[in-house]
Amino acid sequence: MKISNDELVLEAEREIKLERESTLKIIKLFQEISAQKIFLERGFPSFYEMVTKHFG
Repeated sequence: MKISNDELVLEAEREIKLERESTLKIIKLFQEISAQKIFLERGFPSFYEMVTKHFG
């Protein structure tokens, strides 16, 4: 079954909206991790180290 061009565009728009919402959630979570210095509790010397080594 072939999807119409309009449906392809609508699906792309929906996925982009979901991706933006997810990105915003991650940014807010990272802000809290940084503000609360949770990276130190987890044995990382910096927030950057935690993000790159733990989260990849």
